[in-house]
Amino acid sequence: MKKKMMFILPLALAAALLPLSAAPIGQGQFRGAVLQKILDLRSDLDLTKTQQKEIRTIVEGYQSEIKDQWSTGKAAREEMRSAVAAHGPESPQANAAAEKIGDAATSGSLLIAKIVTDVKPLLTEDQLEKVQSGRADIIGMIESRMNSRGL
Repeated sequence: MKKKMMFILPLALAAALLPLSAAPIGQGQFRGAVLQKILDLRSDLDLTKTQQKEIRTIVEGYQSEIKDQWSTGKAAREEMRSAVAAHGPESPQANAAAEKIGDAATSGSLLIAKIVTDVKPLLTEDQLEKVQSGRADIIGMIESRMNSRGL
């Protein structure tokens, strides 16, 4: 569980620092490269044992909200798939389900923002700069991918 919580932090930081409007990162090698960049960022932060403990405590404090958020988002995505399969992508049912996905994304973003707000003061200036640099690198990777596809 401790390793899981320490894995959540860099993902939460990366997600919070990436704009939600960013394009999907795709599949295969590109997705692997983005995920590797996030893992590299986790390693590069070189968190002290004290920081790790304090961050773990913060994230554990949000555990029920994280679980609820995951369940809500999952249910919304499943509802969307069902609505599209049964009624088509332009149906009122699909539109209502899509709104639920948007609501879940909004509440997820706000939850991540709360976690990051609590964690950020624990990081040094150097660590914060590494997070910002990692964010810029990931955004650059996504934009490069989009440009290579003419998007």
